[in-house]
Amino acid sequence: PSEAARIATGLPGIYTDTVEERDIDARIDLALDTSGSMTGKPLEEAKRVCVMFSEALRALNKCCEGNLWAYDSTAVLDLGKPGPSAGIGSLVTHENNSDTDMLGYVGQAIASSRRRQKIILVVCDTGPDDAKEVYRISSELCARGIIVIHLLVGVHATPKIYPHEVLFSSMRELVTEFSTLLSGIFKALH
Repeated sequence: PSEAARIATGLPGIYTDTVEERDIDARIDLALDTSGSMTGKPLEEAKRVCVMFSEALRALNKCCEGNLWAYDSTAVLDLGKPGPSAGIGSLVTHENNSDTDMLGYVGQAIASSRRRQKIILVVCDTGPDDAKEVYRISSELCARGIIVIHLLVGVHATPKIYPHEVLFSSMRELVTEFSTLLSGIFKALH
């Protein structure tokens, strides 16, 4: 029988593939620690993470949006929508980090999104400016439907500072594993 006949009658020998259609409606923001400890190679590697994040979001532009952010103790910078004009290349490091300021600012910005699912990915290489306050803010955001995932680089153990954390031994490891991490996040969205 022809292929059309095999398909119509359900006869074996025809390649089939099941496609799962999902209704993704998400906002995912990436906040990058640009404190002094990120000077040099760590910042250059982190910029690569920003580029990968930008490419992933641009590929999913109809169902997923987001912003890029940079933060330290002097400012929280809204770099805007992922893309070539996001200002990633001009990032420099300053002072210390201030996760509390960043989470408050970015959390407020993402809370106003009409997207169903909201995630903030935070790339940092040191502990927060105030562990208890960061845990409180992260938990509060989670209660409002905003998941905060801290991607901790070079931090070998934490006393449960963050509700959701992923540890990486180096910025290089984060760069290598980032696309797998994003893929897992996208697969979990519905």
